[in-house]
Amino acid sequence: MQFKHEIDQDKKNVTVNMSGLMNGDEFIVFYEELMTKIEGKGIASILWDTRNLDMRKVTADHIEKVLMYVNKWSSIRKGGQSVWVVNNVFKYGIARMIENIIEVKNLFDQDYHFKIFKDYTKAQEWIGG
Repeated sequence: MQFKHEIDQDKKNVTVNMSGLMNGDEFIVFYEELMTKIEGKGIASILWDTRNLDMRKVTADHIEKVLMYVNKWSSIRKGGQSVWVVNNVFKYGIARMIENIIEVKNLFDQDYHFKIFKDYTKAQEWIGG
């Protein structure tokens, strides 16, 4: 799994392009490194570009494990937004599963927003970019 990210300090957001086969453990390592970089900088919003990510082996258990880890860092992204850019129905379904787990388990505060887009430009506009 590969990650490329760009931090935009002026717009207070990050764009992450993911590619390769989705691996929850690799995602957790990357997420911790990213959170360490942005901690204390007022950056709360992230655009996750999944268009080149292979998610065929992702399970609900994998997603829940990742979300529980992400929740540990939620205090530094208070009031933040997460945007997932998807390019097919399967990835849209995975993103909806993520959205539902966040809601059912009440993982983040009410100021946190998660949205799914198929259009990259519209996702950038929504996140403030």
